[in-house]
Amino acid sequence: MFHETTKVKFSELPDDVVRSYVASGEPADKAGAYGIQAVGGTLVEAVEGCYFNVVGFPLSRFCREVRALFLLPSSEAGDVAKKRRRRREEDADGQ
Repeated sequence: MFHETTKVKFSELPDDVVRSYVASGEPADKAGAYGIQAVGGTLVEAVEGCYFNVVGFPLSRFCREVRALFLLPSSEAGDVAKKRRRRREEDADGQ
């Protein structure tokens, strides 16, 4: 199991800008009440961490975790690849 942390810093926003954004309806279906990938992104000053985590899914981290769960350590993976290559070469020579 893992988690990913991302910090989002909003700009100083005047009340009329916030009211206008809320009135646009965009934040109505968002878990954090803003959509960084749309107009809500104009309200954001900085993102520290994984942008995709803010959008909804930390894709890069997920892929790293899956590789760690299902792949051999790199040295063993290299040995396996060499053995497969040798086997293919031997098979090709034998035909």
